[in-house]
Amino acid sequence: MYAGGFSDLAQGWTKNLASGAAKTPMLLFAMVFLWVTSLTSVPIHLTSAIATADTLLVVIYTLLYIVWVTIVMLLTKRIGRFQLWAFLLYPIPLIVFLSLFVISIFKKVFKLKVSWKGRQIDIGDKP
Repeated sequence: MYAGGFSDLAQGWTKNLASGAAKTPMLLFAMVFLWVTSLTSVPIHLTSAIATADTLLVVIYTLLYIVWVTIVMLLTKRIGRFQLWAFLLYPIPLIVFLSLFVISIFKKVFKLKVSWKGRQIDIGDKP
């Protein structure tokens, strides 16, 4: 789909993420925001608990991490077959997605152009 590799993917997603989010109904956006926040916060808290050697929190956040891995596995069964390591390392693509989303929002808010397929696309004026 993106013959140029990750660069093409990043440009295509940057072009569309903020515009799509702006068109999402507020209640749905809030629910997705809370879900993604939870997906993000568990690995962050687990890392923090490991760094501070808080055994109880390490156990709690490890269990929550396992819950999220299981939920993501169940949700993705309909869209494809993935290796277990892809689920265990879900924070990595999540960080990439969130980074592209922040870049997209930044470019939309400040009316900056996005380079896509050799063209400069203006995404700032669209609602």
